[in-house]
Amino acid sequence: PKEVTNINDFAFYQCSSLADIIISSKVDTIGSYAFNYCTALKNIQLPDSLTAIMVGAFYGCSSLEGINIPNTLKSIGGKSFYDCTSLKSIEIPGRVANINPKAFCHCTSLENVKINEGVKAFLEGAFNACTSLKTIELPSTTTSIQKSTFQGCSSLTSIYCKAKTAPKLGENAFDDINSSAKIYVPMESVDGYKSADGWKEYADMIEGYNFN
Repeated sequence: PKEVTNINDFAFYQCSSLADIIISSKVDTIGSYAFNYCTALKNIQLPDSLTAIMVGAFYGCSSLEGINIPNTLKSIGGKSFYDCTSLKSIEIPGRVANINPKAFCHCTSLENVKINEGVKAFLEGAFNACTSLKTIELPSTTTSIQKSTFQGCSSLTSIYCKAKTAPKLGENAFDDINSSAKIYVPMESVDGYKSADGWKEYADMIEGYNFN
Protein backbone atom coordinates (compact mmCIF):
# COMPACT_ATOMS: atom_id res chain seq x y z
CA PRO A 1 0.00 0.00 0.00
CA LYS A 2 0.99 3.63 -0.56
CA GLU A 3 1.13 4.28 3.17
CA VAL A 4 4.04 1.85 3.66
CA THR A 5 7.44 3.52 4.03
CA ASN A 6 9.54 0.54 5.20
CA ILE A 7 9.60 -3.17 4.46
CA ASN A 8 10.76 -4.59 7.75
CA ASP A 9 13.29 -7.34 8.48
CA PHE A 10 12.20 -10.83 7.36
CA ALA A 11 8.89 -9.43 6.02
CA PHE A 12 8.64 -11.94 3.15
CA TYR A 13 11.21 -14.43 4.43
CA GLN A 14 11.09 -17.72 2.51
CA CYS A 15 7.93 -16.89 0.59
CA SER A 16 9.06 -19.41 -1.98
CA SER A 17 6.07 -19.00 -4.33
CA LEU A 18 6.13 -15.19 -4.44
CA ALA A 19 6.68 -14.29 -8.10
CA ASP A 20 5.63 -10.64 -8.36
CA ILE A 21 5.51 -7.65 -6.06
CA ILE A 22 4.86 -3.93 -6.52
CA ILE A 23 6.57 -1.71 -3.97
CA SER A 24 4.91 1.62 -3.25
CA SER A 25 6.58 4.90 -4.14
CA LYS A 26 7.08 5.90 -0.49
CA VAL A 27 9.24 2.97 0.62
CA ASP A 28 12.75 4.12 1.56
CA THR A 29 14.16 1.00 3.26
CA ILE A 30 14.09 -2.70 2.50
CA GLY A 31 14.98 -4.44 5.74
CA SER A 32 17.43 -7.23 6.46
CA TYR A 33 16.52 -10.56 4.82
CA ALA A 34 13.17 -9.06 3.78
CA PHE A 35 12.97 -11.25 0.65
CA ASN A 36 15.42 -13.93 1.76
CA TYR A 37 14.92 -17.14 -0.23
CA CYS A 38 11.99 -15.89 -2.26
CA THR A 39 13.13 -18.38 -4.85
CA ALA A 40 10.33 -17.74 -7.38
CA LEU A 41 10.81 -13.96 -7.53
CA LYS A 42 12.02 -13.09 -11.06
CA ASN A 43 11.85 -9.31 -11.40
CA ILE A 44 11.33 -6.44 -9.02
CA GLN A 45 10.88 -2.71 -9.54
CA LEU A 46 12.31 -0.58 -6.76
CA PRO A 47 10.83 2.89 -6.16
CA ASP A 48 12.73 6.15 -6.61
CA SER A 49 12.19 6.83 -2.90
CA LEU A 50 14.47 3.96 -1.88
CA THR A 51 17.65 4.87 0.02
CA ALA A 52 18.71 1.60 1.70
CA ILE A 53 18.80 -2.11 0.96
CA MET A 54 19.79 -3.82 4.19
CA VAL A 55 21.81 -6.97 4.91
CA GLY A 56 20.71 -10.06 2.99
CA ALA A 57 17.58 -8.39 1.63
CA PHE A 58 17.47 -10.57 -1.51
CA TYR A 59 19.77 -13.34 -0.30
CA GLY A 60 19.09 -16.60 -2.14
CA CYS A 61 16.55 -15.20 -4.62
CA SER A 62 17.79 -17.71 -7.17
CA SER A 63 15.24 -16.82 -9.89
CA LEU A 64 15.84 -13.06 -9.76
CA GLU A 65 16.86 -12.00 -13.27
CA GLY A 66 16.51 -8.23 -13.17
CA ILE A 67 16.29 -5.44 -10.64
CA ASN A 68 16.46 -1.69 -11.10
CA ILE A 69 18.55 0.21 -8.58
CA PRO A 70 17.25 3.81 -8.29
CA ASN A 71 19.68 6.73 -8.21
CA THR A 72 18.40 7.61 -4.75
CA LEU A 73 19.97 4.52 -3.20
CA LYS A 74 22.75 5.21 -0.69
CA SER A 75 23.39 1.82 0.91
CA ILE A 76 23.64 -1.78 -0.32
CA GLY A 77 23.99 -4.08 2.65
CA GLY A 78 26.33 -7.04 2.95
CA LYS A 79 25.08 -10.25 1.30
CA SER A 80 22.12 -8.30 -0.06
CA PHE A 81 22.17 -10.22 -3.37
CA TYR A 82 24.22 -13.20 -2.24
CA ASP A 83 23.51 -16.32 -4.31
CA CYS A 84 21.17 -14.59 -6.75
CA THR A 85 22.30 -17.07 -9.36
CA SER A 86 20.02 -15.84 -12.19
CA LEU A 87 20.84 -12.13 -11.87
CA LYS A 88 22.38 -10.97 -15.17
CA SER A 89 23.01 -7.24 -14.81
CA ILE A 90 23.20 -4.53 -12.18
CA GLU A 91 23.93 -0.80 -12.05
CA ILE A 92 25.31 0.77 -8.88
CA PRO A 93 24.48 4.48 -8.45
CA GLY A 94 27.18 6.91 -7.39
CA ARG A 95 25.52 7.72 -4.07
CA VAL A 96 26.43 4.25 -2.83
CA ALA A 97 29.82 4.87 -1.21
CA ASN A 98 30.55 1.26 -0.28
CA ILE A 99 29.62 -2.05 -1.86
CA ASN A 100 29.46 -4.05 1.33
CA PRO A 101 30.89 -7.53 2.05
CA LYS A 102 29.66 -10.30 -0.24
CA ALA A 103 26.89 -8.08 -1.61
CA PHE A 104 26.93 -9.85 -4.98
CA CYS A 105 28.89 -12.95 -4.01
CA HIS A 106 28.12 -16.07 -6.04
CA CYS A 107 25.91 -14.30 -8.58
CA THR A 108 27.04 -16.83 -11.15
CA SER A 109 25.03 -15.42 -14.10
CA LEU A 110 26.08 -11.81 -13.56
CA GLU A 111 27.59 -10.54 -16.82
CA ASN A 112 27.07 -6.78 -16.87
CA VAL A 113 27.97 -4.50 -13.96
CA LYS A 114 27.95 -0.71 -14.25
CA ILE A 115 29.47 1.15 -11.33
CA ASN A 116 28.98 4.91 -11.39
CA GLU A 117 31.40 7.59 -10.28
CA GLY A 118 31.10 8.18 -6.54
CA VAL A 119 31.50 4.59 -5.39
CA LYS A 120 34.61 4.45 -3.20
CA ALA A 121 35.06 1.04 -1.62
CA PHE A 122 34.55 -2.58 -2.60
CA LEU A 123 34.45 -4.49 0.65
CA GLU A 124 35.46 -8.09 1.30
CA GLY A 125 34.17 -10.56 -1.28
CA ALA A 126 31.77 -8.07 -2.87
CA PHE A 127 31.81 -9.84 -6.25
CA ASN A 128 33.45 -13.09 -5.19
CA ALA A 129 32.74 -16.10 -7.45
CA CYS A 130 30.78 -14.16 -10.09
CA THR A 131 31.88 -16.70 -12.67
CA SER A 132 30.17 -15.12 -15.72
CA LEU A 133 31.63 -11.65 -15.22
CA LYS A 134 34.06 -10.84 -18.05
CA THR A 135 34.70 -7.10 -17.72
CA ILE A 136 34.55 -4.64 -14.84
CA GLU A 137 35.19 -0.90 -14.80
CA LEU A 138 36.04 0.65 -11.44
CA PRO A 139 35.41 4.40 -11.17
CA SER A 140 38.05 7.04 -10.57
CA THR A 141 36.61 7.54 -7.07
CA THR A 142 37.72 4.05 -5.99
CA THR A 143 39.94 4.15 -2.89
CA SER A 144 39.73 0.58 -1.56
CA ILE A 145 39.35 -2.93 -2.98
CA GLN A 146 39.28 -5.30 -0.07
CA LYS A 147 40.14 -8.96 0.42
CA SER A 148 38.75 -11.45 -2.12
CA THR A 149 36.60 -8.84 -3.87
CA PHE A 150 36.87 -10.46 -7.30
CA GLN A 151 38.39 -13.77 -6.28
CA GLY A 152 37.04 -16.71 -8.23
CA CYS A 153 35.62 -14.60 -11.09
CA SER A 154 36.99 -17.19 -13.49
CA SER A 155 35.78 -15.47 -16.69
CA LEU A 156 37.11 -12.03 -15.76
CA THR A 157 39.57 -10.93 -18.45
CA SER A 158 39.47 -7.11 -18.35
CA ILE A 159 39.63 -4.89 -15.26
CA TYR A 160 39.60 -1.14 -15.87
CA CYS A 161 40.68 0.83 -12.82
CA LYS A 162 40.30 4.55 -13.50
CA ALA A 163 41.74 5.83 -10.20
CA LYS A 164 45.01 7.68 -10.76
CA THR A 165 46.28 6.68 -7.33
CA ALA A 166 46.33 2.94 -6.73
CA PRO A 167 43.49 2.06 -4.35
CA LYS A 168 44.28 0.12 -1.20
CA LEU A 169 44.21 -3.54 -2.24
CA GLY A 170 43.41 -6.46 0.02
CA GLU A 171 44.85 -9.94 -0.29
CA ASN A 172 43.52 -12.32 -2.96
CA ALA A 173 41.46 -9.52 -4.51
CA PHE A 174 42.04 -10.78 -8.06
CA ASP A 175 43.04 -14.39 -7.39
CA ASP A 176 41.59 -17.19 -9.52
CA ILE A 177 40.37 -14.95 -12.33
CA ASN A 178 41.04 -15.71 -16.02
CA SER A 179 44.70 -16.60 -16.56
CA SER A 180 45.00 -14.09 -19.43
CA ALA A 181 43.34 -11.22 -17.57
CA LYS A 182 44.65 -7.66 -17.82
CA ILE A 183 44.32 -4.79 -15.36
CA TYR A 184 44.13 -1.47 -17.21
CA VAL A 185 45.13 1.67 -15.28
CA PRO A 186 45.79 5.31 -16.31
CA MET A 187 48.89 5.62 -18.49
CA GLU A 188 50.64 7.92 -16.02
CA SER A 189 49.94 5.59 -13.10
CA VAL A 190 51.39 2.29 -14.33
CA ASP A 191 54.58 2.47 -12.25
CA GLY A 192 52.66 3.58 -9.18
CA TYR A 193 50.30 0.62 -9.41
CA LYS A 194 53.07 -1.90 -10.04
CA SER A 195 54.96 -0.76 -6.95
CA ALA A 196 51.97 -0.38 -4.63
CA ASP A 197 51.30 -2.86 -1.83
CA GLY A 198 49.02 -5.63 -3.01
CA TRP A 199 49.22 -4.57 -6.63
CA LYS A 200 52.80 -5.84 -6.84
CA GLU A 201 51.43 -9.38 -6.97
CA TYR A 202 49.58 -8.55 -10.18
CA ALA A 203 52.32 -6.44 -11.80
CA ASP A 204 52.51 -8.65 -14.88
CA MET A 205 48.82 -8.08 -15.54
CA ILE A 206 48.94 -4.27 -15.28
CA GLU A 207 48.93 -2.19 -18.47
CA GLY A 208 48.45 1.49 -19.25
CA TYR A 209 45.19 2.72 -20.77
CA ASN A 210 43.99 6.06 -22.04
CA PHE A 211 40.65 6.73 -20.31
CA ASN A 212 40.13 10.12 -21.95
